[in-house]
Amino acid sequence: MNIELAIEKRDQLKPLVDEFNKLNNIITAYDLVITHLKKANAKGLTKRDLKHKIRNFDSLSVIQSQDLLDNMIDKGIVEIRELETQSGRGRKRVAYFYIGGDK
Repeated sequence: MNIELAIEKRDQLKPLVDEFNKLNNIITAYDLVITHLKKANAKGLTKRDLKHKIRNFDSLSVIQSQDLLDNMIDKGIVEIRELETQSGRGRKRVAYFYIGGDK
């Protein structure tokens, strides 16, 4: 195979490889969110917590990360709860909790 043909093939496949990598990142983030929420148990995790703990989740756009969480809520895997802060003042803490159903 000559070098010109190899370069042409690489250029043709690059968009497909990029798309595959984006989808793989979303799938990995999905799996890691479930894993971390299982570990968090009754404490739950906020979006900020998820972004700090999961690099794949942090690399998603705001829309992608919200879509991922919304999808998990719709499937009954995760639920969202508003909790009082420890001091009882200020905004309520919005956290995500694993409730099962990821099979």
